[in-house]
Amino acid sequence: SVEASVAGMAATADPQLGHVLYIFLSTGAIEPVNITALKYLSEAASSAGPPSAPSEESKHQKVSTVAAHALDKLESFSTISSPLVASIAKKITSVGKISGSSTLPKDAGAVEVASFMAIKASIDTNIILPMKELEQKTRERKSIQMELYENRMEQLQALKKFAAEIKGRSVALKERKESIEENSKLLSQRSAAILAASMELVPKLSQAELDYFNQLKLWETQCARWKSALSKIESRVSRVSDSWNSSSELKLEMSEQEQNNCQALLNGQGHLLRKSKEALKKMRTSVVVKADRLGLELTDASDI
Repeated sequence: SVEASVAGMAATADPQLGHVLYIFLSTGAIEPVNITALKYLSEAASSAGPPSAPSEESKHQKVSTVAAHALDKLESFSTISSPLVASIAKKITSVGKISGSSTLPKDAGAVEVASFMAIKASIDTNIILPMKELEQKTRERKSIQMELYENRMEQLQALKKFAAEIKGRSVALKERKESIEENSKLLSQRSAAILAASMELVPKLSQAELDYFNQLKLWETQCARWKSALSKIESRVSRVSDSWNSSSELKLEMSEQEQNNCQALLNGQGHLLRKSKEALKKMRTSVVVKADRLGLELTDASDI
């Protein structure tokens, strides 16, 4: 495989991740390096001992997760400073117990100078150097705390901005909800008005018209009964007629008075049939006219 080379770099300050360095490789890949997390890890490693080899899983962790674990592993400042402060205090106490010599500096010989140099070397080694180390640790922790404070302030500002956006959205949603509720009330009122108007537009029959159509139903029932009775009579007449036609002669012996009565009866029946036919014709015409006015459709007007 071709070894990748660095094509470019860019650093960003993220409120959540801290300072992140992005390394652009010649292969097109981008490697993010969290400088803040590395600083925390370096501080934790310096106080905890030599670092162990990173596992394959830790190499693929997200930058934010690495920073969080680094903060968890960072020891408290009292754990680092307490041994140094105790050592310095112990050495200062031991140096304070050294009694001075009565020999004047101008009369000091090799022994006095050697003793003074030994005390100075002990003070430099056991007091001055630990104090410088304590000062360095204090500066480093102060730098970490200041950077952490700045990151927290950036996060706080981002949260405030996000809260303001959420508040603005909630206000807009509330106004939209009120508008929708108002529109729904108007729509319900309009729907009720339209329904009431449509109910008023539905065609209704008067009581007289209802009575008329009920009478028509009764007449239809009576006509059906009369049709059935008429069919039976026609059947009987047909049988009698057939029986008459089958015989060669039909002789009836009737007196002149009986013949006159039968003729009068036939004439009266014919007159009644003509009147009934005319009345039925008028009734059929009236029913057809009223059905047309009401928009009704008759299946067969000849049956009325």
